[in-house]
Amino acid sequence: AVSDSLEDGRGVYALASKDQSGIAVMLWNYQHVKQEGFDTHLELVNIPTDLQQGEVRKRVYRIDSQTSNYWADPAVADLTLVSESREYFDDTFELSFMLTPNSLYLLLLEPL
Repeated sequence: AVSDSLEDGRGVYALASKDQSGIAVMLWNYQHVKQEGFDTHLELVNIPTDLQQGEVRKRVYRIDSQTSNYWADPAVADLTLVSESREYFDDTFELSFMLTPNSLYLLLLEPL
């Protein structure tokens, strides 16, 4: 995973992994006390053939100031699924979204 949005330890960080269950990508925007959001463009390349041979379940989870956040609302502090869909991929996958300050975004892609 590579991020081109880091400066002085702040900005968007990325981790990715792949095993037989699919692909997981985690992105987070560390700002400490700053409040800079990022229009984030995620691009996965060289997607393994097992994810190109049929339908893939895409699930997105988020932790931010309002979602999956104990301090915002303890009643809904569990990790929250914010979107789920079924899609077909080729050898690349792209997704764009806003990553708010000090938030975390988890993407799971699993073959069906």
